[in-house]
Amino acid sequence: MKSLFGLVALTFLNVLTPHANDASQPNDLKIAQVVRKAVRDADSTLLHTTVLGNWRDYLKIAAIDLEIELQPLVLIKFDEDMSFRTQLKKLIEWEATCKKVETEHYIYYHKWDAPLPELILDVQEVHFNAVTKLFNIELPEKIPYRYDVSLDAGEVYAFDDLRGGIVSPQPFDLEKAALAIFYSVNSGLPYLTAPLSLMYGRYFQNESTSRAYFEKCMHEITRQGYVPALELYRQESHDESSPQQGWLSAFAFVYKLTEQFGAPRIAEFLKTADNEMSPDAYSAAFERIFEVSLPEFEQANGFEQAANKL
Repeated sequence: MKSLFGLVALTFLNVLTPHANDASQPNDLKIAQVVRKAVRDADSTLLHTTVLGNWRDYLKIAAIDLEIELQPLVLIKFDEDMSFRTQLKKLIEWEATCKKVETEHYIYYHKWDAPLPELILDVQEVHFNAVTKLFNIELPEKIPYRYDVSLDAGEVYAFDDLRGGIVSPQPFDLEKAALAIFYSVNSGLPYLTAPLSLMYGRYFQNESTSRAYFEKCMHEITRQGYVPALELYRQESHDESSPQQGWLSAFAFVYKLTEQFGAPRIAEFLKTADNEMSPDAYSAAFERIFEVSLPEFEQANGFEQAANKL
């Protein structure tokens, strides 16, 4: 009987939960936002319980903040979705073991008081305000930033994940902060958001370095070949550790796109496109936003000529 309920529950979950980026996953995003708030509001006794099942009734009550048709999903996920439970455990661990400082746009979790969180957050807030204003982005919630020096590497989680936000061994990280901002719009197009986070994170207010890096990319792809955008947009990860040709091509593409059309048009495209589109639909969305076809844009910037070297 229990296994039958599990099958019905998972079927119900699949029907109600879309499969695409954050912008097209409103159910998962809304649930994650409610659960994150519930964990932040939990008392010390619940946070330090060793029995995860003790959270079930609490989350059932917290789900009242959701639309009525989404409320059952919280318990279905709690009972049947192992990834949900794993994410929840991590969320509880951060809340139970870290100190916390809140600003207008960040919730900063830390175990060490050096450097002073207030000084770090002043920098993060200046950066946040500059990037969101430039791209005309409004975030629906504060960005959690978990500073953990014991980590080998950092991570930015999409906001439809309970862990949504930043985890980093660095006390502040403008590149991951930029990526979190772009993830609030779309986490499903890393070939766009990863170069953007480099340009508006690590190279924030340093156009000379962005330009120099673009010129390096062009030099390399002229020698090695260019990977067209239609071969990149469906890839699930994209950063400097990705295969070199793909990363260099993505950065060059995004740099010229930003230079020619500006940040607000980029943000509009991120809100429109996703990696589950067919190539024809993706190309049509590109042409609708930028008023030039994708092949024409790549040809005009010398990318097509470089692609012929592949």
